Amino acid sequence: MTKTRYKTAAILAIVAGVLLLISGIAGAGTWQSLKEGFEENVMELDSTMELVFNIIIALGALGGLLVIFAGLLLMKGLKRTARILITIGVGIGLIGFIIALLVAMHNDDMVSFLSPTTGLIGIVLSIVARMMAK
Repeated sequence: MTKTRYKTAAILAIVAGVLLLISGIAGAGTWQSLKEGFEENVMELDSTMELVFNIIIALGALGGLLVIFAGLLLMKGLKRTARILITIGVGIGLIGFIIALLVAMHNDDMVSFLSPTTGLIGIVLSIVARMMAK
């Protein structure tokens, strides 16, 4: 039964990663917009903050790929590494999703935001896959 559970988690992770890639909700776009908005409206970023934003943007861009790779690792039985990769892959996207939600709430644009998206489904499936991989 345990092998079936990990195989199911692996399939969920792969599907979730594909959905994250298709939707672009992996976080890179949100974090890039946040960085640009910060630079335009608050202040210029120093080199350390610039580096931090660039790392987050790179991880966000790779989010879907990390989740897919984690699914492949789950199939090979590498549960701990797979869970870490899922956490990294979906974590940046989830934070970006929450920021996008807050911006939509601030702009009173919840109608279009609350429609089901492939990215939201990808985030949920990633979280479920991680929980199943314990």
